[in-house]
Amino acid sequence: MIYFTSDTHYGHKNICRGTTEWKELEPGSSHQNTRNFDTLEKMNYALVKGINDYVGPDDELWHLGDFSFGGIQNIWNFRKQINCKNIHLVFGNHDSNIEKNKQIEISQEEGLSYTDKFGDIIYKYELDNKKLVPKVYPQDLFSSVQYYKELSIEGHKICLLHY
Repeated sequence: MIYFTSDTHYGHKNICRGTTEWKELEPGSSHQNTRNFDTLEKMNYALVKGINDYVGPDDELWHLGDFSFGGIQNIWNFRKQINCKNIHLVFGNHDSNIEKNKQIEISQEEGLSYTDKFGDIIYKYELDNKKLVPKVYPQDLFSSVQYYKELSIEGHKICLLHY
């Protein structure tokens, strides 16, 4: 199966009603643009559960931007919880940390447990103070990354982009 999603914003406290710091734009409208969760942890849990309940490990998931928010570590925190092995990302305006592709710091134990869709360990080892330290780069967590993609599904042309 092929699934599509976008704007998960994992870790984005300002779109979570219980943790937002956004001020009212108009009287009575402060929560109009927030998700109805009491805590960021509940929102993040619902995002992971929602994906894992529908998308199987061998399915294909196209994420159309704004994967996570709040720093480079949230990219790893979100991705490692998703069971689907084959996630493609179309960059959104909040995916700059994935675009920059700077190393994510993870513990060696955590890194040893993460494999790609073929069962191969995806992180890169580099020698650091005479011990092996896993090096994970955000773009390696996805089957592909791009700004725009055209798919043909059952004779239908589908244009994928964030905007």
